[in-house]
Amino acid sequence: MMENISYLLMSITCFVFAYAHFKGNVSLVHSYHKRKIKQENLMSYSKTMGVGMLMCGLGCLMNLLARLLRLFVLGEIFMVIGIIAGVGIMLYAQLKYNHGIF
Repeated sequence: MMENISYLLMSITCFVFAYAHFKGNVSLVHSYHKRKIKQENLMSYSKTMGVGMLMCGLGCLMNLLARLLRLFVLGEIFMVIGIIAGVGIMLYAQLKYNHGIF
């Protein structure tokens, strides 16, 4: 039961961060991760980071739903795929707009 609550909290947190990024708020990202981004690319960077956070949140939410249906292995697969896809999208945004991770 506590695991389900933690997966729900993780997915809600990711969704809130994704929403903040979609609105253009990049203050959630460390300053050294965004220092080389041009002002005209800041909104595109923010939305791409938001998509990455959304993928992480969807992975956690799908895991929760699969666990409620007693499909534990499938839920773990959903979560791993969602987090890998989300982190991959965020790395893509870092490399494209910041020209490197740092």
